Amino acid sequence: MPVHDFILDPIVLSFFKKGDSCTVLDLGCGYGLFGTLLRYERDHRGIIIGLDAYGPYLRKIKRYSGSIYDAFIVADARYLPFRDGAVDVVFASEIIEHLPKQGGYRIIEEAERAAKKRIIITTPRGHIPQESQSENDLEAHKSGWSEPDFVRLGYSIVYAGSVQMMVRKSRLRGIVGLVNAALGMIPESLRKKLPKYELIAYKDLIK
Repeated sequence: MPVHDFILDPIVLSFFKKGDSCTVLDLGCGYGLFGTLLRYERDHRGIIIGLDAYGPYLRKIKRYSGSIYDAFIVADARYLPFRDGAVDVVFASEIIEHLPKQGGYRIIEEAERAAKKRIIITTPRGHIPQESQSENDLEAHKSGWSEPDFVRLGYSIVYAGSVQMMVRKSRLRGIVGLVNAALGMIPESLRKKLPKYELIAYKDLIK
C-alpha cells in the first residue's frame, strides 16, 4: 500500500475553495484518498477523474468508494488521453519520483498541457529510497526532486512533511519507534521548526 504523510492533506486542500465545481484530474490516484478528502472535507461539487497506471488500485476504489470519482482511467501519466486544457486542475501527488527524471518531466509537461487553470504536484524533497511494495513494481522511487527543478519551470513551492514519515520511507524505517520517542521529548515549538521533507509545487495557468 502506498505510504502517505497526512501533513500534506490540509495544505493541498487549501488550494480548493469549499463547494468548488472545477474539474480535477487526480494523477496516480492510488486508493483514492485525495478524491475522498476533496469531496468530504471541501464539499467539492465538480468532476473528479482518477487516473492510475496500476489497475488494481482503481478496482478497489470502484468497490469501496466508487461514488467519489466520476470516472476512472488506467493509463500512463506520461501520455494523458486528454485534449489540451481539458480539465481545470491537475493534481499529481507522489508520482513523479516513481519514474526516472526524464519521465517525471514528461508527466509535468502533460499535466501542463491538459490543465486549464492550475497544476499541483507533491513529491519528496530529494531522493527518499523506497522499494517496490507487494506486487506493484511502480511503487519504487527512481528519482529525487528539489526546489530548482520546479522554480525554473515557473512553479512556487510550499513545504510539508513529518520526520516520522521520512524515516518510514527510508532504509531506516526499522527505527521508527526510536525516532517517535525522541521527537516526543522535543517541545512542540521546536518540532515545528524541523526541516520539512515534502515539496508541494504549484503553478497557475492562463489558457
